[in-house]
Amino acid sequence: MKRFYKNKILSWKELSVEKSWGPLSGNGSCGAALWGDVQRWSLSFDHKDLWDLRSSQKPWKNASFEDICRAVEDKNQNELDRQIQEFFGENQQHTPVNLNMGRLEIKNEVLKDFDEVYEAMDFQTGTLIRRVSQKDCGLSLKATCISDEDITVLELCATGRDLSVSLELLACEFEGPAKEKYPYGEVQYQSPFSFQRELYEGMCSAMAVYNEQGEILNQSELLLKVDEPVSLYIKTIQDKDLASLSTRLEAISKPVSDLLNQNKAWWDKFWSASNIELEDKDLEAIWHHGIYLMGCISREGSTPVTLQGLWIQDSAPATWGGGIFSNLNTQISYWACSGANHPELIKPLADFLLDPKIQEVMKVETKDFYKMPGIAVPVETNPKGERVKCWMPVQVWPSAGPWLCLNIWDMIQATADLVLLEKAYQFFKENEKFMTAFAHRIYTNKINFEPSHSPEIYDLSPQQLWIKNPTMDLWAYKEILKICIESAKLLGRDEDKQEEWLAKIVKIPTYPHKQKKKWTDGSDRLKHEKDYSEYLVEGEGIDTELSHRHLSHCAPIYPGSEINIENEDPTVAVESIRQNIRRGTGLWIGYSFVWQACLSARCGLANMADHHIKMYWDNFTANNGFHCNGETSGIGVSDFNREYYDTFPLSIEAPLAAHAAINEILLQSWGGIIRVFPALEKGMPASFTNLRTQQGHLVSASKDKLGRVSLLVKVSPLNDKIVVKVPTDSEVNTSATYEVENRRGFNLLKFESSHTVELSF
Repeated sequence: MKRFYKNKILSWKELSVEKSWGPLSGNGSCGAALWGDVQRWSLSFDHKDLWDLRSSQKPWKNASFEDICRAVEDKNQNELDRQIQEFFGENQQHTPVNLNMGRLEIKNEVLKDFDEVYEAMDFQTGTLIRRVSQKDCGLSLKATCISDEDITVLELCATGRDLSVSLELLACEFEGPAKEKYPYGEVQYQSPFSFQRELYEGMCSAMAVYNEQGEILNQSELLLKVDEPVSLYIKTIQDKDLASLSTRLEAISKPVSDLLNQNKAWWDKFWSASNIELEDKDLEAIWHHGIYLMGCISREGSTPVTLQGLWIQDSAPATWGGGIFSNLNTQISYWACSGANHPELIKPLADFLLDPKIQEVMKVETKDFYKMPGIAVPVETNPKGERVKCWMPVQVWPSAGPWLCLNIWDMIQATADLVLLEKAYQFFKENEKFMTAFAHRIYTNKINFEPSHSPEIYDLSPQQLWIKNPTMDLWAYKEILKICIESAKLLGRDEDKQEEWLAKIVKIPTYPHKQKKKWTDGSDRLKHEKDYSEYLVEGEGIDTELSHRHLSHCAPIYPGSEINIENEDPTVAVESIRQNIRRGTGLWIGYSFVWQACLSARCGLANMADHHIKMYWDNFTANNGFHCNGETSGIGVSDFNREYYDTFPLSIEAPLAAHAAINEILLQSWGGIIRVFPALEKGMPASFTNLRTQQGHLVSASKDKLGRVSLLVKVSPLNDKIVVKVPTDSEVNTSATYEVENRRGFNLLKFESSHTVELSF
């Protein structure tokens, strides 16, 4: 597969015949995905609120946390198997589940084959494109989900000569066993191009196709005159009852041109927030691709990012239920938002987690299941905040909530929004309360996270899966305590609690680690006689060389920064990354390579970061950049998909996180220091505009082939000083550090750097 990128357009010259592999459009409420062969083109539609929320029973009905603890302590495999089955459910697929709305099929009898295919996503306008041509004729399609509307505008055009196409509107109908598992009401067609459907009581959906005059289409055959585009409107809506839907299917009054201009204005504003330009167009494409997908699915009023976003595979229930899955999927999806100067993209997650109704659901469940105070955010939830049946060991992992708090904290730092902090503060404290209770479940005088696990390590046996003090849990606990302290300081609250939280941080055990083993070729010589460095491992007592796809044990390096290359022992960070490689990538999937790229960039390993992000992009994605949870190229760097699945189950977290790696290559700000181009390959020119630091500063910079750097910093109002490191490629002039006060009236900092630095403001 070869993709091309230019001027915010990602394209490929291949027909996307697989569902969900073609170009995508979205507006936060509805999404459109194009796929199909040369004679039948399918445009599939989703809606953010289209869910089957009929939970059959609580997944812990016959398996409490206390039961799990006893089974782990007794190493009772039979009991654990029973509990795992309780959480999976009888058929390993239960409601709630995210649903597809339906599709519009476009058929033609003329295009038997093709000489040329062009498919694309135009990031500038949120438009998906397909053009197919053969000999003397061709057909093109553009579709745009219009911002702030439940409308998608479709444009069809014939080239070469007139062309007739037939249209058919189809409601989503599950195929195979899923059809029996999810019984829904009959589809009620008001016309061939308008239907309503009661999925179950309290959840109804409707879809209609309109002509250029805004009236519901009444003809299934369209004659396309050569080079004369024909536009259609598609409306996708959901509501509580059929009567409400009927009133919303009236004629559309806005002209196509007005809708397209309205949509373009939204995307113009969106893209004006930040930008990057790189000589390496693959890296530039990955960055814009991730931001584009987030702009499509994560707008105010949307649900938090789910496993497939607004593009559930047609005629099938969403993979793994399609829920809000915080094993890592939700958290890493938001990694790059604040750094790319789009903190508003985190708002759907913040609104969800800070909703008092959602918090009450989670509080009650935490008390019922764990018998502990505070809030334990379930690893997978539905839009009501309820725990979803899924793989049991993941569902009882305690650190999902604190990690999600970091996403909200990123937004607060970026926006300096103290009103949001007021709302978030109590949620932070409820997460800390639960983590503290969990940490002292066994011992009152010391911290011990047990039983827990490092997500997705080993298999399901109690001897291996359940471990003590996972690095991830210790890190997440420390981070939530830090967030509580910093929040209290900003709000001027809880001085006594601040001291208490600080005392808890001091008591957290050292992160589990091992010493790198000596190696030799059989002689008495060692390649590195002094190379006995330590590296992080998943938890206490872990000693394995198995490939591990979930790199959570490296969280103190990234997204954290406590373990870094400027520490007293800077080798721990680098050796931990290298240990991931020594174990091998045999069970890695796309997000593993993305995380490894972030880790590498954080440690200034430019070539390694570049290699891993491109391994992901070239080998683990569909045409449209969707993460395929397996290796699509067949080159043999991973065996994960063959080991676990018969198909490629698509998910969206990896492309949303991938642009975080590019951010790390261009700009870092951990430890309060702004680092410009810290992991950019030598000799590579690059520029970026308005990337945001962790402290809320906006930074723009450029670097030419000679290593000369031009920099502009807009200083955050919450900070009174900045520290900047500007590396160059010159062997004469190494990185220089500058500390500048943000004096009253001076909020812009400019300087240029080659061999010397001139500072003015």
